[in-house]
Amino acid sequence: MIATHLIKVNGKWYQPGEKILADATPKTYNKKDISFMNKGDLKALAAELGLDIEGFNANEIKKVIIEKLGL
Repeated sequence: MIATHLIKVNGKWYQPGEKILADATPKTYNKKDISFMNKGDLKALAAELGLDIEGFNANEIKKVIIEKLGL
């Protein structure tokens, strides 16, 4: 698999166009996973997705992430 954007998979960052290792499959999330995340984990996921969540509370971050992932 080739990275289409900057992405972190299993703790390793991949640049656009870089080959992602076969054993490094990205984690998939559903609404339930996101709804139970704490704010620190939400911020980390938002950063991985390239979202600007400055000044957002946890519920607002969850909403933005869910929209971004199309869930």
